[in-house]
Amino acid sequence: MDTMCSVNRLWYQQAAKEWLQALPLGNGSMGAMLYGKVKNERIQLNAETLWSGAPLQEPVQDGTAVVETMRQLVLNEADYAGADAAAQKLQGPFTQSYLPLGELCLSFAHSGEETDYCRDLDLDTATARVEYCVDGVSFVRSAWISQPHGVMGVRLTASRPGQLTFDAQLATPLQTHSVETGDSSVRLVGKAPVHVTPSYWPDEEPVRYDAGDGCGMWFAAVVDIDAVGGTMTTDDDGLHVAGADEAVVWLAVDTSFTAHDALPTWQNKDPLAACQRRLERAMDLGYAAVYQEHLAEYKELFGSVELLVEENLDPAWQDDIATDQRLQTVVAGGKDHHLERLLFQYGRYLLVASSRPGTLPANLQGIWNDEVRPPWSSNWTTNINLEMNYWPAEVTGLSACHTALLDFVNVLQQTGSEVAATLYGCRGFAVHHNSDIWGTAHPVGGGRGKALWSMWPMAGVWLCQHVWEHFLFGQDVLWLRQHGYPLLKAAALFIEDWLVEDSQGRLITCPSTSPENAFLDQQQRAVAVSAAATMDMALIREHLQHCCEAAERLAVDAEHRNHWRELLQRLRPYQIGAKGQLLEWWQDVPEAEPGHRHMSHLYGLYPGSHIHEDTEPELTAAAEASLRRRLAAGGGHTGWSRAWLMAFWARLRRPDDAELNLREFLVSSTLTNLFGNHPPFQMDGNFGYTAGVAEMLLQSHNGYLELLPALPPTWSCGEVRGLRGRGAFTVDITWQDNHVTQAAIGSASGGRCSLLWEGPIQVLCDGRNVPVQRRNRCAVWHAEPGAVYSVHVPAS
Repeated sequence: MDTMCSVNRLWYQQAAKEWLQALPLGNGSMGAMLYGKVKNERIQLNAETLWSGAPLQEPVQDGTAVVETMRQLVLNEADYAGADAAAQKLQGPFTQSYLPLGELCLSFAHSGEETDYCRDLDLDTATARVEYCVDGVSFVRSAWISQPHGVMGVRLTASRPGQLTFDAQLATPLQTHSVETGDSSVRLVGKAPVHVTPSYWPDEEPVRYDAGDGCGMWFAAVVDIDAVGGTMTTDDDGLHVAGADEAVVWLAVDTSFTAHDALPTWQNKDPLAACQRRLERAMDLGYAAVYQEHLAEYKELFGSVELLVEENLDPAWQDDIATDQRLQTVVAGGKDHHLERLLFQYGRYLLVASSRPGTLPANLQGIWNDEVRPPWSSNWTTNINLEMNYWPAEVTGLSACHTALLDFVNVLQQTGSEVAATLYGCRGFAVHHNSDIWGTAHPVGGGRGKALWSMWPMAGVWLCQHVWEHFLFGQDVLWLRQHGYPLLKAAALFIEDWLVEDSQGRLITCPSTSPENAFLDQQQRAVAVSAAATMDMALIREHLQHCCEAAERLAVDAEHRNHWRELLQRLRPYQIGAKGQLLEWWQDVPEAEPGHRHMSHLYGLYPGSHIHEDTEPELTAAAEASLRRRLAAGGGHTGWSRAWLMAFWARLRRPDDAELNLREFLVSSTLTNLFGNHPPFQMDGNFGYTAGVAEMLLQSHNGYLELLPALPPTWSCGEVRGLRGRGAFTVDITWQDNHVTQAAIGSASGGRCSLLWEGPIQVLCDGRNVPVQRRNRCAVWHAEPGAVYSVHVPAS
């Protein structure tokens, strides 16, 4: 097989034996996992809106008295176990589950055994291919999913005419309503369960279907085949093609979902008709035209960033080692720079495939799931995982994909406002640690869940950090005024009402937890609820600062600005423990699990930005001490947690530690199809890895651009194009012997450009020297909108 293909390519010499070896395709709305089997191909299918349940119906209870009781237990009695127990009274039902739609099965009439087998996924074109030979005939399968047209195309070709004979069928693990065939099509209609209990929770009837009340989401899948030559017949077993020269299998999927607060009835939306319309349009245009439109739309996103390191820079280099073999070498102790940079680009690919403008955000598994009761319901876990999914969006040129999350924050603002008002008696909006397509914002657990994961109302505040970051990277003031600032202000209103005074008159949160972690009380019991957890205070401190900056930028809400500044002055400061560590809870208490995977108290280091050695050296040292203590106790052992470590070490400018965790992510947290492994499989690790690598190459959170702040030491030479910095800058970097040799900085919005650069520097624009000033170790110049500046190291 020809291996001289894209440098951004996963390839294998055998078919997938299980789902976690299959290769993913997606357009943000439809997901597919391709096994690459020769005789009985399986293409597992997902639709982003196919969830169990219906709009939220159980009313939020009045929890103000419970909250007051919890505050008394914590602040006056130090009865943390009692506060934990009281928190269960605030819990509502669990979220619903993201569901698999079904499978497209293609059965081929091959009599002989295959040779020269290869399957691959080309990240540059979002196209998966399977190639093999049987009885001297070469067969090729090419599959992709079009975002502009909302369809999947699978093109089948053979090296000799009349050699394509195959059957096509649709199947679903959910309730089937009907399967019908036409002249060249198969139409599947089904119904989703009205309820799915999380897989970790015992239930005698965990999957329940419509009991006659009309609830439960409808879904449809339609397959149509356009064959050249041969014959085509249909029957109850599906479509049958015999003796064709080539064929295109077209597929569309859809559901009856329209909005988080609307019943998913057939009357509100006919998913079968929607599938048929899309297929008719695509087939009228033809394979070539639809594929070209797919490429144009996709490449505009994915092609915005390129990264090459070490051997990739050699024009003669070719990828002649299969991806799984490369991974095996790394697991055995070897190094593979190509695999390291490929995984960076794979994270970008997965985000594009699972998140586009107008879609739902990527969930715990992106957009891919094959289980009716998937791990953690494959929902949106908002105490780290959903946020991590979008850490790479802005810096790696995928701002458009970020909008899927920002749109969802608007939904949560609506549902979370009722939670804030009724459960807590607060203005603004509150979101807890889990959500779903129906906008769940209350603490889940059904009255029996643990407080350490349910009692955390700060997710709305954290999600608003993404709102502010989207503005910082894009500098779109109109967007900030119309969309961003209303969300920031709503979260600030919740903060204003949620804060209470401690015994010294300082403002704190109570009740408060550090997500999913626990400490030991005086009776050596593992407890979670206390006051002023560092994560809470860090989020609040940063959010109020963002609100002040946003309001000042927009010249609005002067009174609110003054009030927010007053609140900032009264917030309880960070606390440093006896061992020099940044405390996670409000007191220096023993940790129930010193090596816990969550490191929420280090939010201010990353993804936050206010713990920085330039401005807070003491806090930065304390954060590093906490990090090293956590690692010494076995922390960072899950995929996404390991990815977070990469970003922490990058922010601390510790390239050796950053590279160590980069490599360990490959060794212990990466599956053969390069999916991140928690375990079980979660997509957040992939996204976190990509964000961590980007943070090693470019940082801009401290008011200036910093090139290669934590470059992996063994990446001695390389080049990256298209990274984005805050201030609407685009950055290209070339390096040799671990030092920058050249850079290009493009400015979209104009204004001051500050570049951390202590040595000699020459800045050119259109071949002309640009005046450069020196300020606090930075080279500073005025950038014009749309201009590109070349940065050179003068020859010695």
